[in-house]
Amino acid sequence: IAISNGLQNPDSWKAGIRWLSTHEEEWLILFDNADDPKINIGEFIPKANHGNILITSRNSNLRHVALQSKELRDMEPHDGVELLLKHSIKRGLKPTAEER
Repeated sequence: IAISNGLQNPDSWKAGIRWLSTHEEEWLILFDNADDPKINIGEFIPKANHGNILITSRNSNLRHVALQSKELRDMEPHDGVELLLKHSIKRGLKPTAEER
């Protein structure tokens, strides 16, 4: 992320997190199947009041890293796509056929 956005010589993956923290446009980070309790997901979350983070996991202990959490059960793939589109597209806009 950092290299793609012009940061010269980023020191580590933390440069990407810092860039997201200061980049004022909306962005989305998706942590899919974040089930391993040994991984501290919190260190990969930018400290910002903008952007969006979606975590899918069977590890209920991850609720502590979120301001809001919802437990969803028995979702069909179509339902998951609709949920992702709902939260990743600017409000009031409808997804294009390509985004579906």
